[in-house]
Amino acid sequence: MTSPYQSPTHSPLVFFGSSLMSVKVLNALRNYGINADVIVTIPDKPQGRKLILTPNPTKIWALEHNIPHLEFAKLNDEAYEKLQSVGNLINQPQGGDGGKPKLFIVASYGKIIPERFLEIPEFGALNVHPSKLPELRGAAPLQTTILQDKNKTAVTIIKMDKEMDHGAIFAQRDVDIAEIANWPTTYSELELITANIGAQLITENLDSYISGELKLQEQDHDLATFTGKTLKEDGLIDPWTTDAEKQRKNILKIRAYEEWPGTYFFVDKKIKGEDKKIRVIVKEAEWLENEDAGHQLKITKVVPEGGKEMSWNSFLQSIGRG
Repeated sequence: MTSPYQSPTHSPLVFFGSSLMSVKVLNALRNYGINADVIVTIPDKPQGRKLILTPNPTKIWALEHNIPHLEFAKLNDEAYEKLQSVGNLINQPQGGDGGKPKLFIVASYGKIIPERFLEIPEFGALNVHPSKLPELRGAAPLQTTILQDKNKTAVTIIKMDKEMDHGAIFAQRDVDIAEIANWPTTYSELELITANIGAQLITENLDSYISGELKLQEQDHDLATFTGKTLKEDGLIDPWTTDAEKQRKNILKIRAYEEWPGTYFFVDKKIKGEDKKIRVIVKEAEWLENEDAGHQLKITKVVPEGGKEMSWNSFLQSIGRG
């Protein structure tokens, strides 16, 4: 399918995003022939121990693909005015709409978009949400899908309204994750799967939506469930447990929190004659399914605080448990 928005003589398509999920949707849309004319993202943030200002993955993608981008710390009056005439960024001829965008596509932007912004484009704003809405509304649907050991999910495209993940359904497709990937899968793998499906759903239905043939479906709000914001402390696990249920929860955390906040545990270790508690980050782990031994978590690589990556066996030896 060819996008009606590839030429600057048309009103532009504006993409809102800030994460790796956003980049995966952008790449998938591009593969289907839909190209963002302008990208809206968030300003650089300090990262690392030296707190160096670092651009987010979506901004990096925009720069690499030479696509105009806007960075807004807040969606305020100034941002509103810029988005009203965003066509100027792509040298769009000033017509009756003055460079007004035709459509927003939003994927993992990370900010609440006020209602008046959603009303700027002629055809509103479409949001890619990786769950079977109205289930798992909120900031962490992918992580929650893995943590709840749900090997089936969906991807939903909604026309956004003023409430979070509340808008009418543009398109929805069920996803049997276990048929596509080893379960439990990783966050990054599930992110790629759902990004590709989201882009495909937009591509397949965009023409009929623009023409008015596509009928949106209201969500059943009584069935809504919500996901909370992931916190750094959520990544704590107990690597020593022999309880099968707790081991399963450990591997689900390791897979769900692969990108952030990661998973970790603490050990007591004598350093220069002093007893200290050090943080150990889990880098790799396997989920073994053995008919004789049963299911079992096997941590394979870790990074002790202030140290280098090492094998699990080497780590156990270093703390006197090998």
